[in-house]
Amino acid sequence: MVRLLAVCLPGNTGNSIYHPGDNLYGVSKKYFLGIPGWTGYDREQYYYGYLLDHKVNDVWSLHQNFRYGHVGTVYNMNSATLQPDGHTMALSPLYIYDETADSYTFDTYGEAKWKSGVLNHQSIVGIDYRKGDLERRYGEGGSTADIDLDNLKYDQSLTKPETSLIYKATVKQTGLYAQDQIKFGDKWTALLGGRHDHYDRDAVNPQTGVRTRQTADAFTGRVGMVYHAGRGLSPYISYSESFEPVEGQDRHGKIFDPTTGKQYELGIQYEPESMNARFTASIFDLRKQNVLTSDPLNTPSEWFNVQVGEITSKGLELEANMPVFKGLNLTASYTLLDSKKTKSSDPTEIGLRTQSVSRHNAALWLDTATPNTISKGLSYGAGVRYIGSRYNAANTVKLSDVVVADALIRYDLADWHYALNVRNLFDRKYEASYGYAGEERTVLLTATHHW
Repeated sequence: MVRLLAVCLPGNTGNSIYHPGDNLYGVSKKYFLGIPGWTGYDREQYYYGYLLDHKVNDVWSLHQNFRYGHVGTVYNMNSATLQPDGHTMALSPLYIYDETADSYTFDTYGEAKWKSGVLNHQSIVGIDYRKGDLERRYGEGGSTADIDLDNLKYDQSLTKPETSLIYKATVKQTGLYAQDQIKFGDKWTALLGGRHDHYDRDAVNPQTGVRTRQTADAFTGRVGMVYHAGRGLSPYISYSESFEPVEGQDRHGKIFDPTTGKQYELGIQYEPESMNARFTASIFDLRKQNVLTSDPLNTPSEWFNVQVGEITSKGLELEANMPVFKGLNLTASYTLLDSKKTKSSDPTEIGLRTQSVSRHNAALWLDTATPNTISKGLSYGAGVRYIGSRYNAANTVKLSDVVVADALIRYDLADWHYALNVRNLFDRKYEASYGYAGEERTVLLTATHHW
């Protein structure tokens, strides 16, 4: 089976949110403090890929996945400074931030289903390779006329700033991995897995000629156990590790180490024998180390970081998938998350809630298509997401909770699958993180072809 996937994402714009003490606090939100047709955020994004599957014999099968992606992002921004007269707004200088990224991902693995005595194995061994090319351009300057808030006119002339290449990087990551799922007896399933990753980033600032090279190697593992208790009940326990490279360097020029993570999870899954439904509940403990925090030696004009931070996230997850009426399925979820800083170079930060992370999140989704199936013809779905209150970095400002709606329309033919997704259907305005507006209405159209 081969699948070709093409995705197109239209541009989007966002607005800043002002708080007491900001230059523009108190200015009516009805004013557009930008330059029509220029100020905003545009992104073009598309992916192409394929999936290949080949059955060699009764034991072995081979698989390969490939995806190419391109993302082009342009931010056109302007300053907005209210003058002493209280009604004249200066919009200069102007800023342009332009970034392009191309990515290539190959994942090739072999899968074997075999027996060893009383043990039934489903084993995987493979290699994946990722390469990304990134370029960033920046421009500052240009000019445009001021606007008068008492007599708004947006017909001013515009002189755009020139941009220049400020960053160019190539990132490569190669991973070797193996996993074995072992079933023994009538009740038990175990999972053992591990992978070794090599990361390489080669970056240069064309303006200064300064080149930085970062390499990292890490082994991460995972282990889990499921007990099939009968009557649809399956309690489980798992442990997993992760690592993530970090760009930048400290005041001594030392490249930052990758962040590392460890997660413990305990849960139970229930699939009633009398209905096509699934219910899950789990508790987890996730700890992320080597987090960047401010260098205690910084002067007021310095912004260096050190890697002594830790973020701990503990919580509860609940999810239900079930039919509610004929031809209509429900997916509901709830997450209780306690995420906070547990280590920092600044003792006053320890115990603070993680910036912009909600303690409560919930979602409700109704869909006419049965989960994990492709239903021919027209189908649709709609739902709401609840995003709980959040805090700024210092935990001095609490952001309001919000409910946003999403919708989906699909049309399936024999070989083609079309989908139109709309996020934040009613274009609800809210503050996602301190000073920044949340995602506006976003429309995503996808087309998938099978042959």
